[in-house]
Amino acid sequence: MRGCISVSAFLVILAIFCAPISLAGERVYTFDDMKAWEVISGKWEVKNGEFYSTGSTSNMIAAALLKEEEGVRTEDLDYVSVRAYDLGTGEWQNIFILFGYDKNEPQYYLGGPFVGGAQEWRIEPVDTKTNDRGSKVAAQGDTLSPEKWYVIKIVFDGDTAILYGAEEGKKLEERTRYTFPKGRPKGRVGLGGSNCENKFDDFTVAGPTITSPVQPHDKLASLWGKLKIR
Repeated sequence: MRGCISVSAFLVILAIFCAPISLAGERVYTFDDMKAWEVISGKWEVKNGEFYSTGSTSNMIAAALLKEEEGVRTEDLDYVSVRAYDLGTGEWQNIFILFGYDKNEPQYYLGGPFVGGAQEWRIEPVDTKTNDRGSKVAAQGDTLSPEKWYVIKIVFDGDTAILYGAEEGKKLEERTRYTFPKGRPKGRVGLGGSNCENKFDDFTVAGPTITSPVQPHDKLASLWGKLKIR
């Protein structure tokens, strides 16, 4: 005779099912639309599930940030990462993660590979009002080229930002690091490029305050339905 799973058994399964959602501490943004993003400078659009940036100049970077309501702030993060690809069609080839953006502060920061002339991994300030780049504060030379997918990751260890990176499929390596003398910058995170055209995918943020944006309610109802044995 076929029956139903007991309520107590369901509650155990429910607890197991819910735990990863509340404890994962990681959120991945794929690019079906731009609802989570605010364009600060340059031109940005979603195409074929990827986030494209154009319209930057040699000084002013193209910048797009997660909106305030996403609740993602630099001071709360363990790391931020992205897959990035320079199209090789701009004068320069540069792809960045942005962090520490607060409109009330004089500058925020970029971290990523300069795959054009500079040929290095770099952390550098950006002027908040003009979005113009400043002088690098940390850098490491490398052999880099456009039209390849790179993985960029910035890990925050106290007041130190550690830039990791590699061509996709290769071992992720520490490239450079910088300790902020006045403490870790506070503010939003995002993506950018300088005098280039590039695309991004799988923007990932992680930290103790980060939860999955996926609401579990519909999934739980579906799970309960599947557990019933008619």
